[in-house]
Amino acid sequence: MRAGIWDNILSERQLLHIQNAVIYHDIGKSVYDPVFLYKPNLFTSLERKLMSWHVDFGLMIFQKTMESKSASIDARIFLDTVYDAIAHHHEWFNGAGYPKGLKGTQISPVGQICAICDCYDALRSDRPYHEAMTHSQVMEILLAERGTHFNPELVDLLIDHEQTFKQLKRWEETDAHQKSSVNSVYLRSKSALNEPIL
Repeated sequence: MRAGIWDNILSERQLLHIQNAVIYHDIGKSVYDPVFLYKPNLFTSLERKLMSWHVDFGLMIFQKTMESKSASIDARIFLDTVYDAIAHHHEWFNGAGYPKGLKGTQISPVGQICAICDCYDALRSDRPYHEAMTHSQVMEILLAERGTHFNPELVDLLIDHEQTFKQLKRWEETDAHQKSSVNSVYLRSKSALNEPIL
């Protein structure tokens, strides 16, 4: 990590935990009916409010399926990182996010990183209500949201390494074991919270 971002407190092991933990950030969406998730037009204000609850549902699923008091120290650190990814990925750097309205350093490092990754992925992907944007278009949006939605130093860091980032092929870093783990957690979440609520 470049000097100035979290005082270089993130070790290589912590960065690996972040890489693996962000997979679970939207697990709370597994409780919604796919018809609701993939509706072909924009959400109404009420539907946006209902969707915002996926953070709370994700934390409920985490507590029911992942939390383990008997875990090793390293596993405990990973689980804490997963918790932060779920809890903080919709918080904004300026405090305008949800669910708690945290700002700046109140937001965990993984939450700040996940916010950028989540936005980039959403805009680069086809959705029922919009076509995927180009990399350049998304980078313009991230730059415009620098200091409001996103940690400005993280946006700068992404720009510094943009050429390396552009060479990465999305989804290929998720190996078969990780996919199996995600599928397992989603299936367990269904049994933990029963049927979809919406």
